[in-house]
Amino acid sequence: MATPKVKDYMTKDPVFLYVPGNRKEAMRIFVKETVAGIPVLREDDDKLVGIITRKDVFAKPHEDQLAMIMHKDPVSVHEDDNLNKAARLMVDNNVHRLPVLDAKEKLVGVISPIDMLAHVDDLELEEPVELYMRRDVVPLHRAMPANVALEIIELTHAKALPVLDYDARVAGMIT
Repeated sequence: MATPKVKDYMTKDPVFLYVPGNRKEAMRIFVKETVAGIPVLREDDDKLVGIITRKDVFAKPHEDQLAMIMHKDPVSVHEDDNLNKAARLMVDNNVHRLPVLDAKEKLVGVISPIDMLAHVDDLELEEPVELYMRRDVVPLHRAMPANVALEIIELTHAKALPVLDYDARVAGMIT
């Protein structure tokens, strides 16, 4: 099988925002499109300059300017890159979506783990999961107060953490 390319699995024609923009525009798209992250382009040349996530909007509740809320210079991938590169970039940078650029550096899509999982049977992957897993996991104890667990999640920038029982066995996950 040929090496799978990002362009074959990405979500094409993604929603995006332009700077200057504001929080209300982002919130409107988050609700309407049910997306968790939105690429941000510069209006005069359509160059990718940022990405804004739902978490960013809530992290800076008193800021209205999109340019002050978004992550600047986001990690991106090109449409002709292979899926392994996209997966590695997501793991190494702790992100769950990558803007996809064409040869002219224009936004043509977005790829997420969900896009990849939808086609995992097609990929005939032989690499072990350990090549893509996070190793900096902090396990929590089931008796830990929820506010402490949430603080640990925030400090570690984790999306989910395992919860252990009194015998140190995995009892579940917290997100």
